[in-house]
Amino acid sequence: METEAFKIKFGDTLKRMKVDYNYYGFSELTMTDLRKNIHRMFDIPADADFILTYFDEDGDVVTLTDEDDLSNVVTQCMKVVKINVQLSNNKLGAESYAQSGGSSISTQRLTSLQTRHPYPKIETGVVAKVSKSVLQQLREALDLLHEALSKISEE
Repeated sequence: METEAFKIKFGDTLKRMKVDYNYYGFSELTMTDLRKNIHRMFDIPADADFILTYFDEDGDVVTLTDEDDLSNVVTQCMKVVKINVQLSNNKLGAESYAQSGGSSISTQRLTSLQTRHPYPKIETGVVAKVSKSVLQQLREALDLLHEALSKISEE
């Protein structure tokens, strides 16, 4: 089974793009074509750069950078591949995008899309505190286990 379509997500917008194949069953889509389509679909200016990622069949996040990556995507055993678009830290592109008048997305929103934390409701430092707590509890549990095993081996 070959990929039939891409679901492409940028910000809160999700769009679908059909993947066409030639007579021999090969996709003629290039990375240049894909990027041009994404620029057009989401009204992103040509000077704005972005990163493309997707989840492969194992659930791993994979970055799309070249023709080989794209070829691997379309030959995977998934009917639909979901591609995420993230703006690169290209301030010129973000500013010109907001100033282009072609979109209602503001520069502030573009910047937040570039730097959005994956878990925005978690306060900074909370993860570190929880990690330390979990590690401390694991150490205590290992110490108790070590003591119990020592007692058993003495008997």
